[in-house]
Amino acid sequence: MKALRVIAHLDMDAFYASVELLRYPELRGQAVVIGGGREHQPTWEVDPVTGKRRRRFATLRGYAGRGVITTATYEARALGVNSAMGMMKAAARVPDAVLLPVDFDEYRKYSRLFKAAVHAIADLAQAETSEQVALAYGIESLSFGPHELHAQPLYVLRSGTLALCLEQFCQGVVQPAGTRELPCF
Repeated sequence: MKALRVIAHLDMDAFYASVELLRYPELRGQAVVIGGGREHQPTWEVDPVTGKRRRRFATLRGYAGRGVITTATYEARALGVNSAMGMMKAAARVPDAVLLPVDFDEYRKYSRLFKAAVHAIADLAQAETSEQVALAYGIESLSFGPHELHAQPLYVLRSGTLALCLEQFCQGVVQPAGTRELPCF
């Protein structure tokens, strides 16, 4: 029996927004956009009814400036807000969306944790961006050519846009040897 060979591409969609939801779990299920500067940092306030401390978050309402959205939660995306959109345009669409500033130090921290977890389980792992990793099992190198790919069946796990490119490449090169697609859930 031939050894299982797997090449996968992991893409953490809405990675920055996911990191922010880890930091601020009370925002889960809400439209949240990431962008802008530190002046939009959450602050603490006292709830006048309960007397308990709570976070106060900025919203897009009344935003004025030339900033662009770095990313958004799925709830914000469902309302027509997406990455690279101007903040004022987003404010017109979803004025009550929560606005959080970009925090690259925090994203790098979680990116390192994500990559360490991948390295712990994969034979090979190659970071592509802060939120994307190519990994392989049963393969000696991630720099492969047609002769290497034809050696055994190749299993491609679909999980992101680069995986589609990899799949198309593999279909053209490895189809005769047996390309298999395993959906990721």
